[in-house]
Amino acid sequence: MRLELARHMGAECHPSWNLEMALTGSASRGLADSESDIELNAWGHELPTTDERAAWLRTLGATDLALAVEVTDDGTTWDRWRYHDVWVETGWQPIPVLETNLQKILDGETIDHALLVLAEVVAHATTLRSTGALHSWQAMLAHYPERLQQRLIDSTIAQWTSPYTVITRWSPVHREQPLTLAEDLVREVQGALRLLFALNQEWEPGWKWIAALSARLTHQPDHLIERIAAIFGEAPAHERMRICTRLILDTLALLPPTPESERARLNLQQGLDAN
Repeated sequence: MRLELARHMGAECHPSWNLEMALTGSASRGLADSESDIELNAWGHELPTTDERAAWLRTLGATDLALAVEVTDDGTTWDRWRYHDVWVETGWQPIPVLETNLQKILDGETIDHALLVLAEVVAHATTLRSTGALHSWQAMLAHYPERLQQRLIDSTIAQWTSPYTVITRWSPVHREQPLTLAEDLVREVQGALRLLFALNQEWEPGWKWIAALSARLTHQPDHLIERIAAIFGEAPAHERMRICTRLILDTLALLPPTPESERARLNLQQGLDAN
């Protein structure tokens, strides 16, 4: 249903709007459930004004309009509204901004998670209306650059290569600091996931639907999702840290060996043996 609603909204845009518009998020991947919204992205050299967008939405019969609820420094604007009792969130972004960000990613100039998620969003977007640019972007993103892969792997492994860092990661367990431990476990699990997506040369997604999206990874530790669930489950803090450490060790074992990965592995194993 969400795909059909999205197609109707795209078709009803004013003919003069030369936009690349796509359905993204869970609905574009066939993962949407009854609680999912409709996520749209629109890119153009000239974007419709707030008044023009409001007129379009009134024509659609949309309700609960909240336009320009967020405007970022790069000119991206976010709107929200309700359509046929389904919430819709739409980002309007200038094409030069998108293309600049995509080029930074493809050149391996950035490993910022939010930007890499943008690449994944574009790569898996479902076209609603286009002048041809979206197909071109998706063709560019069909190849995962090796320079980006190596930068991402090296940067992520670095958090485990210092003996001091790896020893102090057990401190929240010993001090019974659950909030700090939760923050550390989130960071480390996300680090393991970033390694896995880079290893498999797959664009890293947002983590909301990781159980389904990780299924496309050829190389991954056994029982990945079950182990992540256990890390954030009800086991004692000490055991959850041990599960997390073993997951990272098993992830490192999948990577081509380097002095840095071996140093990280030895540090993690030392901490595991001592605790």
